[in-house]
Amino acid sequence: MISKDFISGQEYQQFKEILLNEIQFKPITLKTSGKSNEVIAREVEGYAKACMIIKKAITAFEMKASSGLIDKQRYI
Repeated sequence: MISKDFISGQEYQQFKEILLNEIQFKPITLKTSGKSNEVIAREVEGYAKACMIIKKAITAFEMKASSGLIDKQRYI
């Protein structure tokens, strides 16, 4: 179970900030020699999609902590 204390903790917030800064502000290093424009475009698009997946995973991780696990009780 993911606790809200972990999500709001300083260590997690620093890790999240470092990860998002790497994704958003670090330039992409690609070897372009001998590659066609289409191949380079696919690599750039793949990097962009991977960044979006990481952001969605962070959001989903935080949503599980904020919503918590709710056990439904059924009454007969």
